[in-house]
Amino acid sequence: MIKSKYQETRVLGDKFVKDTGNEYRVVAQRPYRDKKNILPEGINLTLQITKDQNEYRNGEDDMTMGTFDVTVLCGTHDKGLKKGDFVSLHDFREDVSYYIDFNYILRFGDVKKISKGLPKLDG
Repeated sequence: MIKSKYQETRVLGDKFVKDTGNEYRVVAQRPYRDKKNILPEGINLTLQITKDQNEYRNGEDDMTMGTFDVTVLCGTHDKGLKKGDFVSLHDFREDVSYYIDFNYILRFGDVKKISKGLPKLDG
């Protein structure tokens, strides 16, 4: 669940990405096609937040381990991602992102897989 601090009249997507370190784990994905044929095709992703660098008051829980949905308007239904991959989001599309009925509709222009090396063992 994304906290309300990222919402004004417009969605503060760039601030959300900065505060979460722009590193998420893929939970699920499915093709996206705009019913009105206005937006490019893409991918709907359910992502898990892996970091939350924001400061909270009064014992408020952070967003780490929470999930959110995002649409990536990248012109393809396949970016080679698999469940469990780590990704970063790019090109926040403020013009087509919004907040309605307590839900964020977040749209980005691209998603990129992050290579996470395994920790090296001594010996």
